[in-house]
Amino acid sequence: MGRRVLLIDDEPELVQLVTMLLKRVGCEVVAAPNASEALKKLENEEVHLILLDIILPDTDGWNVLEKIKKNEKLANIPVIVFTAKTEDERDMQFIEEYNLPVIKKPFDSYDLIEKVSRPSSFERSPD
Repeated sequence: MGRRVLLIDDEPELVQLVTMLLKRVGCEVVAAPNASEALKKLENEEVHLILLDIILPDTDGWNVLEKIKKNEKLANIPVIVFTAKTEDERDMQFIEEYNLPVIKKPFDSYDLIEKVSRPSSFERSPD
């Protein structure tokens, strides 16, 4: 199996575009339009990297990140923040605390591919 990326985003056109771009570099994309579906997919499917939007319909991405980090099975999956929202203090606190790479929307396809293609993007955090 190739590298599997979970894209947590509620914009169908963006999901379609990102899926197309990442397939070109050998990634399989699994999409979830909200937090609850994302957490179900994380429990039931093997995922190597998470692209996490912060503005979701059922909660914010930071709540999703906290649930991921508190789950021993999921805590070491690398996360890249994929959002238009990164300016407020809470955003910066999470980005710095978890040392998260950020891809800002609207995004440059080369930036997305470069960040996702880095071998370090798929390295699990040490236990």
